[in-house]
Amino acid sequence: IGTLAPGQEAAVALRAEITTVAAARSLTITAAGDTFGAEASVSQSGPDPIAENNSLRYEITIVRAADFIVDSYDDDGDAAPGDGRCRTVAEVCTLRAAVQEANALAGTQSIALAYGVYLLNPPPTGPTTTVEPQPEDQAFTGDLDILDDVMIFGLSADNSIIHGNGEDRVFELHPGASLWLEDLMLTGGRPLFFGEGGALYSHGNEATLVRTSIMGNASPGGGGGILHTAGSLLLEASTVMGNTAAGAGGGIHNAAAMELRNVTLSGNRAQTGGALAGSQGVARLENVTITDNAASDAGGGISSPGDNVVAVNTIFQNNDAPIGPTCSNAFRSAGYNLIDELADCSVLGETGTNIVGAGVDL
Repeated sequence: IGTLAPGQEAAVALRAEITTVAAARSLTITAAGDTFGAEASVSQSGPDPIAENNSLRYEITIVRAADFIVDSYDDDGDAAPGDGRCRTVAEVCTLRAAVQEANALAGTQSIALAYGVYLLNPPPTGPTTTVEPQPEDQAFTGDLDILDDVMIFGLSADNSIIHGNGEDRVFELHPGASLWLEDLMLTGGRPLFFGEGGALYSHGNEATLVRTSIMGNASPGGGGGILHTAGSLLLEASTVMGNTAAGAGGGIHNAAAMELRNVTLSGNRAQTGGALAGSQGVARLENVTITDNAASDAGGGISSPGDNVVAVNTIFQNNDAPIGPTCSNAFRSAGYNLIDELADCSVLGETGTNIVGAGVDL
């Protein structure tokens, strides 16, 4: 090629070889999240004056099987929602485009994410006009509106992160829709204006969060991490940590049917109900740890009129508030709870198996 004159053309046969970098061992892919190295190289029959630019080493990550595989960290919308293809005008599949496409199609659609931070509403990086989040419900800007049945799979809560960038909440689950989140972290959410629910506002049919961290979100109203007002919500093997609310429920504000299994609520802050405010409905806590939360008014751990929170095999420890460090008003016990302090808090139901006035190393 180096002998060609300017403007002259020639056809050159290339051979491409792709080999795994397995260093004398067999390669076995066992699960989503596994990675392996690979190398691609090209060669020609004659000598190459710049041999070092003919190969590329790279790493491949196995993601969950899904209808849409997100292959870009950008935040552009889908070019044609409903055509069955997750594609922006730049011909990539973003998380926002995948959600818009899933909303437009009938039935349940699944979305897979890889390692990395999926930043919503990013600042402009060049001479482009910033699209400011607006109070709309089609996932065009701001939060990711869920309008149909959608499942989103990450690789782990530490490695697949959806970041609201402080511009809006992360998800809003609308009436008639269902949302399944697995192996993800939701962070950096803050609803527009005086909205509630920093990471998730759930008022749809059903929300399920498995091995998902709700961390570092904020609300100018209630529900620093989650606001749940309709349908059912299950939070399992998950963490709600470091969220803040100006109103009720630093971690969660619940007003419907909710169940927490094997969940930790820690380091959340609010005016009432540092970890959890149960104003309506029933929140059932099973194998839950509520520790190091605080309220500026009442209910450092939980705030509940009484039967709105039911706890079994749950730890309440090191929570703080001027009134009711553990809880304000009351909650119902289903037995086997460990409670370090019960000032300003009544426990209803099964109390004989509870341990009060003791702590545990966490």
